[in-house]
Amino acid sequence: MHHFPILQELFQSDSVIILLIGAVIGAVIFCTAKEPKKISRGLIISIIIYATCEGLSNIRTNYFLELILLFAGTAALGAAASAVICMIIKRRQQATALHRKE
Repeated sequence: MHHFPILQELFQSDSVIILLIGAVIGAVIFCTAKEPKKISRGLIISIIIYATCEGLSNIRTNYFLELILLFAGTAALGAAASAVICMIIKRRQQATALHRKE
């Protein structure tokens, strides 16, 4: 966990609240999307934001920047989790809609 300071902070402190905020915002955005492609793009963008924040937080510059990167990375991780959940929900809805037509 030494090379992943955002995940380390997530498991050692109460920054789960930030993760939940990111997950709720992501769920609102992703579950209102009509196309699965938009959810996939959002998932990829969230992972890129998280990876960028994780990589930049390994560079010790100043504490304010690290705090901003911690918030952004944790929220992006929550948004990525909600994107995966919304993708599963959309796939199940599509499968049941196809099943009902038959």
